[in-house]
Amino acid sequence: METDGYVLFTGTGHSVFAATNPRMLEYFNVNPEGLQKVECLESVSLLYNTESAFWRFLYWLYLCSLDPDCIAPTHSKLACRFQSENRFASYANCHRFDQSILNIIAASYYNYNMESYLYSNMHERVAGIRRHHSQGADKVKSCR
Repeated sequence: METDGYVLFTGTGHSVFAATNPRMLEYFNVNPEGLQKVECLESVSLLYNTESAFWRFLYWLYLCSLDPDCIAPTHSKLACRFQSENRFASYANCHRFDQSILNIIAASYYNYNMESYLYSNMHERVAGIRRHHSQGADKVKSCR
């Protein structure tokens, strides 16, 4: 499967729209109705280090992160308050900061088609994620 260099891995059970402060949307030419239909995916992602991927994804993440009102609009809260069982249609008065911007960029670039960037839809296995400690797991090493 071809992804143009960007893959997200797991869903959250709500839309991008529901967990994104509307003020962030003002920075991007996006379709709010499209974001209501797209599931918000967790920030765990894989980005291929190419010039194309930089300009399509990292560049916009970088620009937004430089403006506090874009990445963290005033009064943004992490905790969501869903008003109904439909966790896609309405804003839940919360903001997922980096998760929101990564999903906005991907949804917009891939024309709100999650099959183009959601890992579980890919046929080839390129990585695995384990969230819980397992016996004998390697420790992350860092340079000093």
